[in-house]
This record gives sequence, C-alpha cells and structure tokens, in this order.
Amino acid sequence: MKEITSPSPRERENMNLNQLGKSTVNEVLQLVINELYKIYPEEMLKRIPQLPKELEGLINKSIAMVVLGASGTGKTTFVKLLALNNNFNKVVVCSWTRQFKDLQLIHNREVTYVEAKDLMEYIASDIELDYILGKNVLIVIEDFNRTVEVAKHKMGMSMRRIIEYFNTAITNIRKYGAKLVIIAHDIKELKPILDHMGASANLDTWIIFRLAVTPQRARSIAKRLGFEGLYKALTEANRLSIGEFNVVSRYSSTVISGKVDMLPSHDAVEKCRLWLLAEADIKTKKDLIVFLKKRYPKLSYRDIARLTGFSEKYVAKVLSIARAKGLLERPKKSRR
Repeated sequence: MKEITSPSPRERENMNLNQLGKSTVNEVLQLVINELYKIYPEEMLKRIPQLPKELEGLINKSIAMVVLGASGTGKTTFVKLLALNNNFNKVVVCSWTRQFKDLQLIHNREVTYVEAKDLMEYIASDIELDYILGKNVLIVIEDFNRTVEVAKHKMGMSMRRIIEYFNTAITNIRKYGAKLVIIAHDIKELKPILDHMGASANLDTWIIFRLAVTPQRARSIAKRLGFEGLYKALTEANRLSIGEFNVVSRYSSTVISGKVDMLPSHDAVEKCRLWLLAEADIKTKKDLIVFLKKRYPKLSYRDIARLTGFSEKYVAKVLSIARAKGLLERPKKSRR
C-alpha cells in the first residue's frame, strides 16, 4: 500500500461516497482522511498535547501498566498520547475496534492489530519478541478479561497455563524493551489478575481515571496485588472529573495527578461518519456492500447502489450470496 497523504483542497472537494464502490483499500482510507479534515483543519488535526513531565521518567521505568476508568473518561486518549509522546516504533493493539487507527492515518505511526489468540502466543513465545513484533513496541490490550476468555475457549488453555503465559510475557516484555498497557473500564475486567495472579502479575504502574470503587473493594485490590499505594488512588477515583487521572507506581512514593487534553485526531474519529470504513476489513467491493448492509440494515438495495455506484442488480446478487453463506441474516417475512 502506498503512503497515504493529506488530500489537496481540490481532492477533498471532489471525493465523495460515490467513489467507494470503485476504490481500492488505499482510496477508501483516503476518503476517511478527507472526512477527518472536514472536522478539523490539518494543522489542528495533527496536534499532539503533552502528558505531564513528571510522568516521563515513570513511564520509562514501567513495564506493565493498567489504565483504569469508566467509559468516556479519557483512557483511550491517554494511551494514544502515551504512544505519540514516547515515539514507540510500533503500537500493537489487541482490540475489537479500530480506534487506534488515527495514529496511523494522521500521525504516521505504525499500528498493528492482532487477535487475542495470536497475541498470547507471540508475547509468551520462546522466539525473541523483537523478532516477531519489533523493538521499542507498545502492546495494548483493550479488554484483558475477554482476552483470557479467548485463550480459554479458542486455544483450550487452562487458567494455570494462561497465568504461565502472562508471567512469561512480562519477562519477555522487560527483556526486549517493550511495554504493555491493559485498558479496563471496570475492576471486573481484571478479575483473572486479581483472582489468580495477585502480586505475581507485576503490574507496576496504574493510571486511574474516574471510577466508582468502594473503600472496601479498593483495600481488597491493593492487598491482593501487594500494592498499598493503590488504595488511596482508587478511593479518590470517585472524585475525579472527566479527563483527570491519578498515577500510582511502584517506582514512586507519591501519587502523580494530571489531566488529558483533547487529542483532535481522536475527537475527529468519534465524530467521523465514515470512520467505520477505516475500522472494517474492506478488501473488495463485495466486502463494502456486505459491510454497509450489516452496519446499516435499513439501507435498501437502491440506497447501497446509490452510495457505492453499483447497479441494484449487482447489490442484490452480492447480498443474496452473503445470506446463503451465513454472512448476513435473512430478512424477516412480514405478517399479513
């Protein structure tokens, strides 16, 4: 794939949805970029706010971090700023969304998405981690609980084996200069760590955004992890405003407080009406038609034909085959 560049004003004016059906993957992504630049001008879209300077040394020492907080409090923005401010060679993301793709499209950073099964095998492999993923890598797991469930059911791994994998992963990450970030919306998502790993999990730095945690629960978590400094940070999480965070680390005796500024590229992703095209795995015109029908079930054949530039007959044929293959649900028959 050739390098994706910012569209010229004339290109932005001429590009529209009718091009999608005849576009390559690269051109589809270019169309998404065009939409992002309608939300913010290029100079602003590429702006990267700074994290507090006090965090710099702490992040350099940290190996495995947890970013914890309720939805919409600033967790994803923080992790993106972590990647952008620390110049990682690559960001490897285990996620069921493609929210980190603006790092690639707008900020020209290398972003790789991996399945939970593959990630577990990579980071616990006997093969050198830097050979598989590269050096100076930030590994992001968006839902650790779900990652563990995938390992249990798809890989047939026991919890004991998963724990061994995780501990080996931390050793490898430290050995090859990578860093691990686990994003969690709730304490429940960290249940495998709390119940089966405890202090052996070696999660050395916690970045805590607004979150509802009772003092009893906070005390229990800190005790299980052998991390007393965590208690205070968790009990104060209820009082944080949106974007505010507290950082507690085994490498610091004090709690560092801060607030994430709005990252324009992330905000544009949230507002972009075409962003799902960047998230989707669209490689062919058939993929595009099926994707549009899946994402917007109320679209008629005529609607999809108008959006993509294909004939209604071709759209109907593609969707009929997709239903026969089980890729789409068959339309429900209306009762008379």
